[in-house]
Amino acid sequence: MKNENEFIISKHINIKEIVAVCPMITEYTLVGVGNHMGTLNSGHYYANVYNIESKKWWVMNDSNAHEIAGFGEKSNTAITLLYLRNDLLDPENFATDQQFSNLSLLKRIQVQHRK
Repeated sequence: MKNENEFIISKHINIKEIVAVCPMITEYTLVGVGNHMGTLNSGHYYANVYNIESKKWWVMNDSNAHEIAGFGEKSNTAITLLYLRNDLLDPENFATDQQFSNLSLLKRIQVQHRK
């Protein structure tokens, strides 16, 4: 049975109280919500995504993506919540394409070395 009760989504969480080994930064902000409308046997999936650079919410659907005025704190369609550590909300902390490329190359080298 699918639970269709409305529940409150926390836009900000602090995991300090629930983790045994606490990292220095424990505050997170909601940046994505996976949703399902329909029944257990059929329905439609879509996502609400927070654009960190523009600081605006978007709806991503099969055929389109559009900005929305904001994201509500209540939902009866959310099935997955995605939080980002607050220190990573600053776009200046993002890795560049070159850094990702170098990291990918490093991982391939490590895998080949282990063989």
